[in-house]
Amino acid sequence: MISFLASQEASYVRGAQYTIGGCAGAATERGTEGTNDEGHSKEGEKSETKHKTGTREKWLAARLELLEEEKELTRRSDELARRRQELPWVRIETEYRFETDEGKASLADLFRL
Repeated sequence: MISFLASQEASYVRGAQYTIGGCAGAATERGTEGTNDEGHSKEGEKSETKHKTGTREKWLAARLELLEEEKELTRRSDELARRRQELPWVRIETEYRFETDEGKASLADLFRL
């Protein structure tokens, strides 16, 4: 879940820019202003964040790679769901009973209109 600061400045969340109140302004990644790629300030001090920082180009390349993997995962999941739905049906021999607002009902009763 992404949380936003309640101010009218832009915040960067994992490389994506989000604006609050419609005012983008000139903002930097929160907690990394004045830091290098290793998260150290210009004076060599460690910054508040423990996240890696980088360029927009590196983020975009990595994001596009992940997007392709996500699409492949979706295709595999869809194929698995299709195969599951093609499984043969079997007769249910057990007499299941359910408590409903109208009293006890069988499994077949649940599907009657």
